[in-house]
Amino acid sequence: MANVTITSKLLVPAVPALPLGPVNYNREYQDELSRVLRLYFQQLGGAFQAYLNEGGGRFLSVPCGSYFSNQSVTLSANVATVITLNNTDPNATIDTTLSNGSVLVTYPGIYNYQFSAQFDNSDSQAHDTEFWVRVDGTDVYESATQLTVPSRHGSRNGAAVAALNIFITANANSVIDFVVAANHPDIRLVDLPASSSPYVRPSIPSLISTITFVSRLPT
Repeated sequence: MANVTITSKLLVPAVPALPLGPVNYNREYQDELSRVLRLYFQQLGGAFQAYLNEGGGRFLSVPCGSYFSNQSVTLSANVATVITLNNTDPNATIDTTLSNGSVLVTYPGIYNYQFSAQFDNSDSQAHDTEFWVRVDGTDVYESATQLTVPSRHGSRNGAAVAALNIFITANANSVIDFVVAANHPDIRLVDLPASSSPYVRPSIPSLISTITFVSRLPT
């Protein structure tokens, strides 16, 4: 099998410094000027071809972010609660940040917002929870989902994971929040530490949130 070299960065051609032309026509000068321009346009064409070919999207750097919370949150019955994030994943954070625990985007646009939330129920009965997305303090239309968290069984609390992705419209410096309401106080979002028994696994955040720029706003 032939070796394949994969690059993740386009080489941007340097703009050539064109010399001042002579007063009278000079064939050597004209040939050299044509050579410099031809090389520059070849480099530009190569860069565009690499970008437009299959896999060319790897050269793009779009706004995106990844955040999580390692705090458990106890919910009050029938009260909508904004769940804050307190950690940033540095491997996927470009032009987004946390603002008082909310995701803040730098640029206006349409974003793909995704989350997963770890719910816990310590009661002997199953209970319901609902969750949705809020942008700049306003609930996002048609963004709510309902989930039933099973009851405690044996020595273990009932557990359920909520996961959803939705396109949202955001302005520059908009803040995006995850909102939860439960019908019983024994429902909570729970953070669980890493474990080594009976098998090794990493910790479980109470909330994971990612956001990725999809498109500019329609005009």
